[in-house]
Amino acid sequence: MAFTVLNGTMQKFGAPDTIIRQYQRWSILLRPAQLTLGALILVAHEPVFAFSELSPTSFNELHQVTGEIDDALKKLLVTTN
Repeated sequence: MAFTVLNGTMQKFGAPDTIIRQYQRWSILLRPAQLTLGALILVAHEPVFAFSELSPTSFNELHQVTGEIDDALKKLLVTTN
């Protein structure tokens, strides 16, 4: 899945080099400064300035995205212990 979404927040956190995965409405980026294991940046693609302004469609996809992040981090923690 290839997208060209690259907003200012993403650029601030090193995109496109730090992009782990892009969805239709969200991007997951590796946090350049890893303060804790698995620190990520989750960025919405919609041009809004408040979380409450996101569309219902973005919130629906957010459920999928956070579920996949949880699964990946659980696998990481199991393999590192």
